[in-house]
Amino acid sequence: MLENTTWIDGRSFEKARSHINATVAEPKKKPNQKVEIDLKKHAYLLGAELSHGYPFIRYDGLSVTVHDYESYADGQFHVVDFVNIQFTENALKGAYLNLIEHKEAQQLENKLSKLDVQKTEDALLFSEEVCRWGRGTRVWGLLKGNYSQPQLGGLISCWLSSASNQKSYEHSICPGISIKGLGVSFASKHLRLLEPSRFAVLDSVISEGLGYAQTSKGYNLFMNNLVQLKGQHLPNWRLCDIEASIFALVRQRVRTEK
Repeated sequence: MLENTTWIDGRSFEKARSHINATVAEPKKKPNQKVEIDLKKHAYLLGAELSHGYPFIRYDGLSVTVHDYESYADGQFHVVDFVNIQFTENALKGAYLNLIEHKEAQQLENKLSKLDVQKTEDALLFSEEVCRWGRGTRVWGLLKGNYSQPQLGGLISCWLSSASNQKSYEHSICPGISIKGLGVSFASKHLRLLEPSRFAVLDSVISEGLGYAQTSKGYNLFMNNLVQLKGQHLPNWRLCDIEASIFALVRQRVRTEK
């Protein structure tokens, strides 16, 4: 469907329409729908008047924004390669500014930074807040079912207290995924909120879209690749923000109809 065309997912299309309050005579799109893009017709809706527009997928699979066409009239965009996805820096910045919900995460970062995870009670509260933020009611239920509160708080405290001092990302996440009920996705969410500048999340969207195994070794590879990307292209970005932006670009692809 829509082969050799330029398109955007329905979720992003509707978010852009609502954000910009654009009048487009088209029916409401489903979140997983592929919407064909006409650059002349949709330029305003895609954020031509914003500092960074909404990312969409060009006919050849490259994630771009309308501003790429303004900056590179010859079509020779500055392309960033990350594993099996290609995007422009404008697309990554557009994803960060327009497709990521920042407010809740920033508020939670501030709240959790005041906790001392070396204390059992604080570590337990930290984990509960992480699960709530990650919509992991089931995960939190499993953790509480597998351990008493003192046991769970002790395990999480022991893990998070030493996570930042480990010699590799694999060593940082291994104690977390050994806790019954925590897989790589939610263990990495704990690390991301513990130290946002150093850690990021590896969830099912990234795993499915980019091929990273949801294992400690898969997490180690993913994080090292993010560090390399940061060093080469985004030195002023936090690793968690790079990951969140890539997540948004990948979700456009893996959460749409084939």
